[in-house]
Amino acid sequence: MRNTGLPAALLLSLATLFAACDDDNWKDRIGPRVLWTAPADGETGVPVMSPVIIQFDEALARSTAVAENFQLGNTAPGLVTYDIDHWQVVLHPPDPAFNPGDTVDVVVSEAIKDTEGNRLAVEVAGGELEFKDYTFSYTISDDVTPPEVTDVVPADGSTDVGLTRALEIIFSEALDPGTVGTRAVQANGGEIHGVLEYQPPVGEEPARLSFQPEGGWPAATEVTVELSTDITDLAGNKLIKIQSINFTTASS
Repeated sequence: MRNTGLPAALLLSLATLFAACDDDNWKDRIGPRVLWTAPADGETGVPVMSPVIIQFDEALARSTAVAENFQLGNTAPGLVTYDIDHWQVVLHPPDPAFNPGDTVDVVVSEAIKDTEGNRLAVEVAGGELEFKDYTFSYTISDDVTPPEVTDVVPADGSTDVGLTRALEIIFSEALDPGTVGTRAVQANGGEIHGVLEYQPPVGEEPARLSFQPEGGWPAATEVTVELSTDITDLAGNKLIKIQSINFTTASS
């Protein structure tokens, strides 16, 4: 053996340490854990089609982040997506899904594994970890009343509408902002572009959408603005039917 100048006892200790580093006992043996969920456990008033987000503390084996390892109520999710960059699984409810007021029990199977093959770990009393299913529940909103258009300015059928006037649409209740966008509100089939702004209800002021056409409305033109049934209230209730608003613009 080459003389290193180090005591033999120290060399033996280092050799033992390096050998231990290659042992399976040094590998990651802690399974993935759930950090938080949305909806949270016990949350109420959740929209019926709200997706369920499950945040893990490490990357999962993609082969285990599949529908068969999750349960929404008594059924499998309609769709499961896994964001490998953020360690999140999103469960999309089947359609139709649940009834108003239903309590939905969510089960995350212990078959979920991390990239090292370790099974799901759940913290139990005393702070210890066990390999078991992770469960939580939430309650669907009992609101079944869909939003309605209560007023439009300019009114449906108006003529000689100013070219720079914004269209304002008043609703009976607050809307889910995520369902209001350019695909949900279109003027002349999307040929007229503009800025869409949603204002939630404040005090006695109702919820409203305003559409300001870019560069103004085209002159002397019949305009049709359609609201899609993709627009929902905060409980997930959709507009009952496509709403059409028609008016004619001024010549100049």
